[in-house]
Amino acid sequence: MIEQYQKTVQETVIEIKNSEIYSIKKNEIVRRAVRLFHKDKIAIVASKGNVGFSSLIKEVDNNIRYGQNYDYPLPTNAIKHDSFIRKKQIFTEKEFIRFGEKLMECLRKKFPDFIFMNKIRFALVEKKIAFVNMTDLSVNYPLVDITLLFKRKNSKNIFDGVFPYLSSNMFSPEEYIEEMEKIVRAVDNPIKLRNYNIPVAFPSFDQTIIAGKIKESIIGDNYQKGTSLFNNLLGKKVFNEKLTIHDISYLPEKNLFYAFDDESFIRKEPALEIVGNGILNNLIYDRRTAAMYEKTPTGNGLKPDYNKFPQTMANSFIFSDDEKIETPGKAIIPVIMGGGSVDDGGNFAIPVQFSLLMENGEIKAMLPQLLLSGNIFKMLGENYMGTDNKYFSKMSLNPYLYTRVNVKRIY
Repeated sequence: MIEQYQKTVQETVIEIKNSEIYSIKKNEIVRRAVRLFHKDKIAIVASKGNVGFSSLIKEVDNNIRYGQNYDYPLPTNAIKHDSFIRKKQIFTEKEFIRFGEKLMECLRKKFPDFIFMNKIRFALVEKKIAFVNMTDLSVNYPLVDITLLFKRKNSKNIFDGVFPYLSSNMFSPEEYIEEMEKIVRAVDNPIKLRNYNIPVAFPSFDQTIIAGKIKESIIGDNYQKGTSLFNNLLGKKVFNEKLTIHDISYLPEKNLFYAFDDESFIRKEPALEIVGNGILNNLIYDRRTAAMYEKTPTGNGLKPDYNKFPQTMANSFIFSDDEKIETPGKAIIPVIMGGGSVDDGGNFAIPVQFSLLMENGEIKAMLPQLLLSGNIFKMLGENYMGTDNKYFSKMSLNPYLYTRVNVKRIY
């Protein structure tokens, strides 16, 4: 049995230096992989570039003796083609370059005391997985990715602030600038607090190393081997009773496009409840580990890279509450958190390189570099406050998540 995997990315990248367009690059990147299932072995061969499937199939035959063992059912017949590319949603190359030119012109005019840098990117992505005469799956979608760094013209820093924005729909430069302005104005108002013992409002908790530890701990294989934070806690309360967490694979309006996983598994519902009202209800499995522990696959067989075997990995997390809380009067927004650690008991320490102060629901100022520390069970248990209806940006997956942790100014 032969599985063919292909991911194609057509992209235009505009590099920005000193608030001007510095270069424009256009790429088409094709990544292919072939997996051969033969008796009790799987072999894989992959390529990046123009090597076709016929060449890969010939090569994979020679690799089967070195293959990975398997003992689980293969995908059943399935056909699913999802396309999110609409004429009104995508840029031509010329339109995207004009968009970039207008964006930089508007930024220079709106913020004359700041320098902008980094890049903006438009991509068309297509992923296909096929088992010959059995399964034929594909999804394609557009992405506009703007991650501009900025700093005051007299600043000695490499950058003072950043505003990432990812969308699968076209938008105007004015729309991006309207969202970005609150961040730039805050950077222009740096302050230090006398007391940092106020709530923390995580703008994208799903992307923190804390959430990463939770994702690692809900992997069924880790749980069964006793290396999970949640050892022996399945079916028991682990977090605050207000908190519900879903593993979600497919939500196109929020740029989530896993209509199927990398093992051709299609979920009946895109959202899998992991924690419901504080209780750990489900773990995640790929096909291999599901067979090993006599469980059902959950659609979490994902490739860490195109040339790797799928492994059990969480998708994105959505956090929700039965009732929304009133936004606290003051809160710290940690925007960039690089580094840090979380130990096997859930204790964490995370430096925050870029943070903002929220007052009455509005971003008001930039704070100095901070250190967040605490324990996962406490921050999402007794210290957990809830979520409100406010988002860091229109494209944020989750609203702000409010909790209390230890906050210390680094300098």
